[in-house]
Amino acid sequence: HVISVINSGQVFTHDGLRKVSELRDWLKLQAAKTESPVLLVQADLNVTTAVLAEVASAARSAGFELIWAAGDPGATGTEPAR
Repeated sequence: HVISVINSGQVFTHDGLRKVSELRDWLKLQAAKTESPVLLVQADLNVTTAVLAEVASAARSAGFELIWAAGDPGATGTEPAR
């Protein structure tokens, strides 16, 4: 499973837009369909720590293993690493 989180706290899933407050219930439904649920969380650099903590809490309580990906949403991937 993959979700994208933006700084407003909105979460984009494969089946639509969710609020962070709705994420826990959605993740529980998704985990019930998967034997070993893994969640890739994509977030831009502007997402607050509080939002990320809420996402992590929801994912862990639903039984997901977490993988984080953070980056600059304007990056093209062609610039050298700093």
